[in-house]
Amino acid sequence: MKSFYVYIYLDPRKPGKYCYGNYSFDFEPFYVGKGKGYRINVPKDYNSIIRGKINNIQKVGLDYIAHKVEQNLLEEDAFNLEIELISSIGRITKFTGPLSNMTDGGEGASGAIISDEQKKVLSLLKKGKPLSLDHRMKLSESHKGDVPWNKGKKASDDARRNLSTAHQGLPSGMKGKNHSEETRRKLSIARRRRVITKETRKKLSESSFKVWKIRKQKAKMRQIINHIRSGNETFSNCQ
Repeated sequence: MKSFYVYIYLDPRKPGKYCYGNYSFDFEPFYVGKGKGYRINVPKDYNSIIRGKINNIQKVGLDYIAHKVEQNLLEEDAFNLEIELISSIGRITKFTGPLSNMTDGGEGASGAIISDEQKKVLSLLKKGKPLSLDHRMKLSESHKGDVPWNKGKKASDDARRNLSTAHQGLPSGMKGKNHSEETRRKLSIARRRRVITKETRKKLSESSFKVWKIRKQKAKMRQIINHIRSGNETFSNCQ
């Protein structure tokens, strides 16, 4: 039954000419989807990148533009067009275009597999966003009387290693604080007695490289986030 359609969301803050194969738009696209019925009008259950984009558009007194690209399609044809458009326009998480789609299309939300890179993007988007008082109260109520999951448990060697890796590259807990004179003296004595082996030097070198790599990845992620949150940069490409 030909009841499906392919739709696209456009950003009214970014007018221009955006051409992709046989299709062109007057505003920058930021999401491509396939659906039927009222699907085009329910963005509330999409990923947090799309919701953040829509919120930023609405903050400046505008609203996203929902446009049906093709209608009266078989589901297979709708999936194929969705894949074609996502490939032509490009995805933010792949640094190939402006789309907030988390997959290449053709599988529906239930088939979405979130990559580690995409998880980092979503994590960065949520960082720094304070929870509302109502949200905090609900979380507090839901956990009242719960026994901490790690009470009485000792962390395994694997868990310790994972915690160590997770904290690599993070600022020290002593940042902005000063050791006392007594503590400095003890640290100085301890360092003089320490002998750094070749193996230790190798570990320190590997650790420094990991920190550098993490910082590079975070810088890359920030580029994505800055594009999502800004209304300036565009991907206008019509000749």
